[in-house]
Amino acid sequence: MSEINLQLPARILFGINETNRLGMELGKLGKRVLMITDKDREEEAIKIRHLLEGHGIGVILSTEESVKGNSFTIEDCQNLAQASHIDAILAYGSMSSIVTARAVACCTGKGHPDSLAKQGHIKEPSLPCFEVISDFWNPLFLNKLFYITNSRNGCSSLIYHSPPACNIQCCDPRQSLGLPERVRIPQYFDLLLHTASIAIPRKISFIGRENCHSAFKRLWKLRRSMAESWNLDMITSLMEAGLLTSMTQKDSGPTWVCLLIQAISGHSGISRNIIAMIMAPFILNFFNETLTGEFAAFIHSLEDLKAPPESPQNFIDTFRELIGWYAMPSQLRQTGIPVDSLALAAETAGQMLSATGDGGVTVDQMFELMESCW
Repeated sequence: MSEINLQLPARILFGINETNRLGMELGKLGKRVLMITDKDREEEAIKIRHLLEGHGIGVILSTEESVKGNSFTIEDCQNLAQASHIDAILAYGSMSSIVTARAVACCTGKGHPDSLAKQGHIKEPSLPCFEVISDFWNPLFLNKLFYITNSRNGCSSLIYHSPPACNIQCCDPRQSLGLPERVRIPQYFDLLLHTASIAIPRKISFIGRENCHSAFKRLWKLRRSMAESWNLDMITSLMEAGLLTSMTQKDSGPTWVCLLIQAISGHSGISRNIIAMIMAPFILNFFNETLTGEFAAFIHSLEDLKAPPESPQNFIDTFRELIGWYAMPSQLRQTGIPVDSLALAAETAGQMLSATGDGGVTVDQMFELMESCW
């Protein structure tokens, strides 16, 4: 067990069976909580509800099937929270559940989500929000932002908020054991891609780069285990690598890769992890073409690994072979994402980049990147 104290969120509970502490922590804040989770995690969510009820906490469970982060879903949860007079919000599952929970915690009693999306920043105190993360990698981990997708025009907006000191994130590896292979495998490549995309550019600090290199090496060593049985030790290593990547992202700010994939998956309804896995070789190709020196330096830093990639192209080819998808453009077509959705996603990602002040790629380059995938 380990506990990490940070400004945002206030605390991170990291380790096996840390979920058991939720009852004690939530009990300090009140006796009623709204729990937001994904439909396919409902069985595990019910176990957590029983755990909390054993501490005398009433749990209202919401398993919304509509698009998470969409203002329709957020409004439904807002109404449920107000009608139930809850004292805190609890998110369980993936990034989509956390997005919805943060939005509900910040927006309840403050107006319709669509109007809040225009503001971009919420300064007023929000409800306490607890997040039990079942992903190996989560772009919102250690960050004080979330996004709202406008129900009218489909555009997403980044929202910055100042969470109260009682916000807690719980990262318990056991919560990932029940995930099916179709979920775990894309998550692994999503984490691998984002770790590489943060480690390659030079603009991040020395500490961030070292953390990211360490995380990537840990992930690369596990690649041969992907086809074997998944055990608690492996999942713990994946989550620790995800924690290092998240610490690095906090140091360097949200990456455009994260925003791009988030925008595409949000508009298409396809899992962010699947989109990341499909686009990974093309994003790495883009890095190789535009950041040649940085990419080569990153490959050089991996020499202490067993059978390290010999060149950037060798690295990209190995990545493709690991995924096992050689016809990437056709795979993207098979997801059914229309071209106008990709264009809207690029526009949204560009708006997000403008809002964050983050650079590294232009909107036109995003269009080119997605057109090359298509």
